[in-house]
Amino acid sequence: MAIIMHIDFNSFFASVEQQANPFLRNKALVVGGKKKTDNFNRAIVAAASYQAKQKGIKTGMPIKQAKKLLPNLIIIPADPAKYAMATNKLLSILQNYTDQIEQFSVDEAFVDLTKIVKDYMDATILSLKIKRDIINEVGQFCPVSIGISSNKLMAKIASNSDKPNGLTVIPPHKINDFILHQPLKNICGIGSKTAQKLASIGVNNIKDLRAVPLQTLKFYFKNYGIFLYNAARGRGDYKIYPNNNMTKSISHSYTFAYDLELEAEIHTNLLAIADKVARKIRQKNLIASTIAILVKTREFKTCEKQITLSHGIN
Repeated sequence: MAIIMHIDFNSFFASVEQQANPFLRNKALVVGGKKKTDNFNRAIVAAASYQAKQKGIKTGMPIKQAKKLLPNLIIIPADPAKYAMATNKLLSILQNYTDQIEQFSVDEAFVDLTKIVKDYMDATILSLKIKRDIINEVGQFCPVSIGISSNKLMAKIASNSDKPNGLTVIPPHKINDFILHQPLKNICGIGSKTAQKLASIGVNNIKDLRAVPLQTLKFYFKNYGIFLYNAARGRGDYKIYPNNNMTKSISHSYTFAYDLELEAEIHTNLLAIADKVARKIRQKNLIASTIAILVKTREFKTCEKQITLSHGIN
């Protein structure tokens, strides 16, 4: 049976900033906005330090709102190059142990430990070594949480269950009890909209979800119902795709200095943003099969639409 690790930086952007600048350590700060402007009123929180989170500040919150909660909040413009360096250091550390690594996002990865450890105790010892390596190579102010289980779903739930700087091991015989006590939101793939739809059919927790027959879930959620059925039982994919660093999506976002109200102005700016995305796709010699657009209003409400095409375009 597979032994899978999920490793995840905690409050990644904010932690990297605190590691880079000693004056920011143990301070309430958020990362958001861009270096080109010092006007953060229209920006949102991309990451918050744990000191900021303790004051009620959350990722995705408008910075203007965060400042009301904490007037002396420190705001740091995003520095993608700095974060990429930390990501590369993490991947390099993992590669010292195995090449069975699947980068899941900029701050997290799955690792197949099956062939390099004997059992879950051995996996725990290896995890502690990796944590030590991260302290030495990335820095002590960039903590990671690690989860270990028999599949990727449970490994990720495990790492998310203990932050910051956690280490949670869920061997197969403990999966059933562990997942029953997890909220639905802890299952990767169940967002707010899916949770609302589940609630509409009387599903508010894992126990409720287990009670729903597979055919009923497929009726409401199509093939995604199969995932929900298996997730409620702690079942998931255990295969690691080491070459899964292929670009899955390309995007470009822009926060305007003022509200766009004229249709012609909206159309012109949307076309310019779409052109930048298309140029990136062509540079990578890729094609896109799904197009999505996300718009935030002046009240920071989000509207999102997407369409899947019958053929790829660039």
